Amino acid sequence: MEVFDARHVYEQLLAIKNYQRKPYYEVKFQDQYQHIFARQVKDESAIAVIRHQQQEQAKQELTQYHESAITNVKTAKRHSAPPKLLDLSNLASILAPRGYNAKEVLSTYQKMYEAKIVSYPRTDDSKISLAQFKQLLPLVPAIASVAGVDQALLTHKQPRFTHVTTGSVDHGANRPGTKVPSSLGSLAKYGKSGPAIYEVVAKNYLAMLGEDYVFNHVTAELADYRDFKTAFNVPVALNYKLIFDSSRQISDDEAEGKVNGRLGKTATPFIFEGANKKPVKPTMKWLMNYLQKHQIGTGATRVSTISDYGRYYGTVKRA
Repeated sequence: MEVFDARHVYEQLLAIKNYQRKPYYEVKFQDQYQHIFARQVKDESAIAVIRHQQQEQAKQELTQYHESAITNVKTAKRHSAPPKLLDLSNLASILAPRGYNAKEVLSTYQKMYEAKIVSYPRTDDSKISLAQFKQLLPLVPAIASVAGVDQALLTHKQPRFTHVTTGSVDHGANRPGTKVPSSLGSLAKYGKSGPAIYEVVAKNYLAMLGEDYVFNHVTAELADYRDFKTAFNVPVALNYKLIFDSSRQISDDEAEGKVNGRLGKTATPFIFEGANKKPVKPTMKWLMNYLQKHQIGTGATRVSTISDYGRYYGTVKRA
């Protein structure tokens, strides 16, 4: 796995070096609240029809359209459960932008495990057992106090099947240990990343005790051009996201901006300029996500492998 990972980092750096921006121009619509209406096509031949290589071609197509009323507006209330418990590689990728490399996280986590502050680090389990859930439940108020989590958010006290199994586990997923520290600051004696490790592990665990995130999913289309559609989510109740949202922390994508929940009455055509996506820099987060996506190694072995890459680690940025 080591040789493969190093080669992949090299290939990514090479792709960045050789990247050439290739712009394209596409007709889209926009309402007064910046909601974009576009044609949703995935077939390569269909994409080629609506995306023009020359701006003049897009301008010519633009003459075929006029301002249109927005219609068929639908709102559906939806909810999503908290993300799964973190493995060690996800934890390392979250902590990397804070300045903690893989070797530091692995070493400090091991010391904290030996002190029973956190659970076994090299686990393959993605869930905890029902017994482990019940064992930690009485400690939740103390864990929340140390991690700085509002206990009023921890109202989902029943085990979630997405996080807790009635079957057997070897060690159980990463979680706080049975010994609750007096404070985050006291954990610095195990390593400089100690306070950050516990804060993330504790908040991620406590998030499953928060209620589901609730949002309205809004869809609409144009009255005169039914192929142009929009869709967006409007938060109703953040719930577990107020505790910790690991999916956003792990993602390589840029954070989404705030969405206006209002929808205009009409939308106006314009020419959107896009381009082929530039390869992202090979950060720790990027590499961890790549290994996880391709199911290479366990969470612990991924971190161990990256921590051994001292000879080229400088090319893998922390952010």
